[in-house]
Amino acid sequence: MNRTSVLGLVGAALLAGCAPAAATKGGAVPATIAAPARAATTTSAELDAPIATAFAGEGSLEARAEKGKTKLALERLAVTAVTTGDVAETTVEHVFRNDSDEQLEGTFRFPMPEGAMLVGLAMEIDGKLMEGELVTRDKARKVYEETVDQMLDPALLEWENGSTFKLRVFPIEPKKTKRVVLRLVAPLHRAEDGLFFAWRTPAASADLPAQNVAVTLDGVRVDGKAARAPTGELLVKVAGAAPAAVAEETAAGTYYVARVTPEVPAHGAAPLAKPQALVVACDRSRSMLEARGLQREVLEQLASALRAEDRFSVVAGDVRARTLASLAEPGRPAIEAAARALDGAEPDGASDVGALVREAAKAASEARAKGFEPVVVYVGDATATWGETRASELEAQARTALGGAALHVVMLGRSADETQARALAAAGHGRVLRPRTRDEAARAATRVVAARETAHLEGVALEGAESAEVPSEVPRTLYAGDALELALFVPKGKPTPALRLVGTSEGKALSQPVALDHAVRAKDVGKRWAVAKLAALGRDGDAKKDEIVATSLAHGVMSRHTSFLVLESEEAYAKAQIARRAKAAEGEAAVSGSDLDGARTASVSPDHLQPGDPEVRIPAPADARSVVVVFPFGETKPAVFEADAQGGTWVARFLVDRSTPDGTYEIVVRITRKDGTVEVLKIPYVVDTKSPKLTVTTTRKPNGAVEIRAVQRLTEEEIAALAPAATGTLEEKRVRYAHILTDAKRVEVRAPDGQVVPLVHVRLGQFVGTWRPQGGLATGTLRVVAVDRALNESVENVEVR
Repeated sequence: MNRTSVLGLVGAALLAGCAPAAATKGGAVPATIAAPARAATTTSAELDAPIATAFAGEGSLEARAEKGKTKLALERLAVTAVTTGDVAETTVEHVFRNDSDEQLEGTFRFPMPEGAMLVGLAMEIDGKLMEGELVTRDKARKVYEETVDQMLDPALLEWENGSTFKLRVFPIEPKKTKRVVLRLVAPLHRAEDGLFFAWRTPAASADLPAQNVAVTLDGVRVDGKAARAPTGELLVKVAGAAPAAVAEETAAGTYYVARVTPEVPAHGAAPLAKPQALVVACDRSRSMLEARGLQREVLEQLASALRAEDRFSVVAGDVRARTLASLAEPGRPAIEAAARALDGAEPDGASDVGALVREAAKAASEARAKGFEPVVVYVGDATATWGETRASELEAQARTALGGAALHVVMLGRSADETQARALAAAGHGRVLRPRTRDEAARAATRVVAARETAHLEGVALEGAESAEVPSEVPRTLYAGDALELALFVPKGKPTPALRLVGTSEGKALSQPVALDHAVRAKDVGKRWAVAKLAALGRDGDAKKDEIVATSLAHGVMSRHTSFLVLESEEAYAKAQIARRAKAAEGEAAVSGSDLDGARTASVSPDHLQPGDPEVRIPAPADARSVVVVFPFGETKPAVFEADAQGGTWVARFLVDRSTPDGTYEIVVRITRKDGTVEVLKIPYVVDTKSPKLTVTTTRKPNGAVEIRAVQRLTEEEIAALAPAATGTLEEKRVRYAHILTDAKRVEVRAPDGQVVPLVHVRLGQFVGTWRPQGGLATGTLRVVAVDRALNESVENVEVR
């Protein structure tokens, strides 16, 4: 069985993907690439399929001008990737140039690698790279519009539809450039002999000189001499073997992502009892405009792959569904007639996927009545925008309507919704395929038509997961060659589960272990788990919006209900009451502190620390003549350069005496560079020994859960210590200084049943979480622990009755 014919999707079930390991035409293989084994149903076109996980060259920035839309010139492109486990943390930087005389607002679109997740956004403003912040979508859009109205510099990255995201940028000044940075985590390409970073060079239409393109992988520049796939992607080998599982340990527990390919025993092709009738259900909604040519190709390839005794029907739908062809013979005249009928069904309006499936089910019922075995194939983007839109309900409706008929999904278009596609396939024990070219369409058609003869595992389930949270969907049917990725979280103190994938093949029970014991340590595994959880929560549409938002914000992964927002300054974030979770911009000096007695150790931002033995770290050049630090209490110290894996930094340690009053202080750093030029930095920090005070409220939900809300409450003592010049009533001072003094960093709740519930920081000083009691009524004492940026800790007990 070919284990590498399918590419992985981060945090989701992987159902018969259409991008295999790469090899060259004519049997020649790049020096670092091994030719993959061939599946029995695979055509020669498989060897020439584009690599879905490749970084797809360049994005585009389209702007509105007085004379209509205009595409801005791409001046520079830089991709920096660092591998961790079987994924790459990648920063993609675009610099666009506005050659016009107008100030523009632009919309940026970037071709995301398959399975990639968005984890960050930054934009250059006045020569400084400002990191974006992940906030709720509604708030981000409101703040963006208000900022544009003030003629300031915002950027907004938000979900558009399916797996498509767009970035709005303002302003793009005339005769100037705009630098935009996206941060992604994406799977590496899996080939027979290991893992590869794949890069698709910019298109000729981008008119981008080679010297203005830079690709760096794990600190090494990638050039055009790297091996290439037959479809043109540059391939750089990262590891000789792909790990079966990766893990990330956190204070709360351990996250895992494990990949398993069921070992389904091959069996001889049994004589078919009945000919099959293929019912091709084509989504003709407006979102399919760009993909309608490939949709016609898929239809023709499906019908051409049938046997002479088979039949095919065609239904089409947008907000309504209709039958275009019924039980036609798979000859060229009938295929061409069906294709013409499909072309005549012009894309229009929204998409009622449920209605289209029900129409297909009628055709399937007609075929069954005439002695055929019906097989339904949905061809579209699986994005329901009319009628029922919840994936869970669409799955239930499809299962009822199909009456046991198989349902496969061929995904097309940029707005494809994988959650709904997997739900439809689950309803009919089918596969999800995503062809992008004519050759891939032929291969997908071959797989669909041959599916009923292909060895597969039925009644698939996951056993042994009692100690873990596994949000990944486990399809009920897995075909030979399909792979499954499972994301799971094991809370601290719980044993590592002994997972097993079970099912039946040809009536025989099968059980296969999911290896976790030798998981490779890697970063971003928690984020991948969060992506799987977001997909699971999204099956019910917006019913679990609050939980989707909380998961997205807690793990720093963008969802359809959250957006990345860039504002022009830290003051702008504070004014908008947006808590800053993003990392400080690279190159910013930072202060860290630790207690001399060793009772408390911390690494904090530049502005909050306790008395103790902190240090200041300065990103000055290694060859600087000197770096001198002047402390606010009169002492002057030379900093010492300390080399590390990232190059190194200048460090000076000092003592903050325990008698130091709470308040704001300032360190002055004088850097004398090699050429004699002098630079002066001023680094403020706050000495803070006051524990955060919270107001905690609880609300019992109809399902028995308890919503917990905690709001930081500034005290008169805190305000007097850190803002001694403050005037007015206590409430007035609280409002005026909230964005400066509100410093609660983390809030956790220990429930009476032993659960630890981390509250999510939803806005400045406000935290929200839900306690779902185990085995009883939600009553008793909640122990609420809050920690501020200086690592002061407070504990409050709250009764739930």
